[in-house]
Amino acid sequence: MQMYDELQKKYLTERSLQQALENNSFELFYQPQYNITDKKLIGYEALMRLKEEDGSYASTQELINVAERSGLIIKIDCWVLKNALIQMKPIVLANPELELSVNVSGRHLPRDSFLSEISLFLKETGFPAKNLKIEVTESSFIRHMKKAVDIVNGLKNIGVKVALDDFGTGYSSLNYLSEIPVDCLKIDKSFADGIASSTKDRKFIDVIIKLAHMMDCKVVCEGVEKEDQISILKELGCDSVQGFVWGRPLPLEKLTLY
Repeated sequence: MQMYDELQKKYLTERSLQQALENNSFELFYQPQYNITDKKLIGYEALMRLKEEDGSYASTQELINVAERSGLIIKIDCWVLKNALIQMKPIVLANPELELSVNVSGRHLPRDSFLSEISLFLKETGFPAKNLKIEVTESSFIRHMKKAVDIVNGLKNIGVKVALDDFGTGYSSLNYLSEIPVDCLKIDKSFADGIASSTKDRKFIDVIIKLAHMMDCKVVCEGVEKEDQISILKELGCDSVQGFVWGRPLPLEKLTLY
């Protein structure tokens, strides 16, 4: 019975995703990212949301998991990217120092059409390439190492920045980092959670920051929720943060540029 219920839930979730694509009913929220030294707004990360019938929002991670298994993730990636570019274009044109970060799936990255899709969306929307940052998880880079290097170089050639997301959760090998010319490392929330109480986590983040700066990479720490975490990250030389401590994800109409 439990297995049947799980299968039924996955089926209903997949159907909801398909309907959302057909009806253009996904929503985008944007989480602000701040320079840690002066709390200056430096950009936003686009986050997909899907409202359920009762008005609540479905678990994004569950949606992504089902989308990955069903193959719908490619279409969802494209929807998020194109609509985020459309929505944020007026903001970045008025504030050219801001960056828009958009996540892409590890299944999307190795596709031959990936680079051409990015280029097409930039052309269609008129969004400036220099203000776009594509985020891909560390594990996705590793699974498609050779392809990933080519993709990163291709993105940089058209002016798009690249961030290595969820850093520290999977491999964290110095060997592969030297091979991938990313612009930014994003430290996973799990390390931010323990930075104030765990010497191990603090030392790990210290090493990441030093390593990233040696590679001319910026460092963003995700999931920062407390001021004491800010103080420690600032002391360690982290460049920027995102998290509930300074800004929650909001829909476009509620964004405040400060």
